[in-house]
Parts: sequence; structure tokens; C-alpha cells
Amino acid sequence: FLCKKGMYNSLLKVEGNITINGVFRGGTINCSGNIYIWELGGSSMSATVIKALKDSKITIEYCHANIMIYLGKELVRIDEPMQKVKIHRDKGMVQLEKLKWDGKI
Repeated sequence: FLCKKGMYNSLLKVEGNITINGVFRGGTINCSGNIYIWELGGSSMSATVIKALKDSKITIEYCHANIMIYLGKELVRIDEPMQKVKIHRDKGMVQLEKLKWDGKI
């Protein structure tokens, strides 16, 4: 699935990979593959949730607070703005790589 601009308050279910080259604000993503999102969530938006399989790789360039990401049954909660977020499994353990967001896009 490829989205070139953005989605707001949506329910997205995809069998395969997702690429969103814009924003995804509010709503839920269910995905069986890898996920790439340019900007996830919003400072005053409702909660944003990603549900992916345990072996999925998730990459987010800019991530706002109030995000819940399920990788299989494990929850990664993002409570502060971050950039260059990468979530994946390595040797069975969920790994989260991130940088603190400086507020600039």
C-alpha cells in the first residue's frame, strides 16, 4: 500500500507493506508487513495505534506523542516526540532506535 500525501482518523488494514510518504494522524493501522511513515500522529490528535506482526519492521521519520505500537503482543508506547524511529526484533527482543525530536521538519 502506498499513500503519497496523508490519512486522518482512518482505519487501514493491509496484507503486505505500507508506505505513507505524508502523515498518518489518528486512527489505527493493521499491517502484516513492514511499515514506513514520514510523520505519525499529531500534537492535538486522538490516539494513533499501529498493530503489526511480531517480525515487522517499522520506520517513522517524525513521531508525535500519544502513539501505541504493537509488534505482535508487545506494546511500545511513545509518550514524547521523536524522530528517526526504528522498531524491529533482534534475536527475539523488540529493539527501539530513536532520536529526540528537535521540533523541526
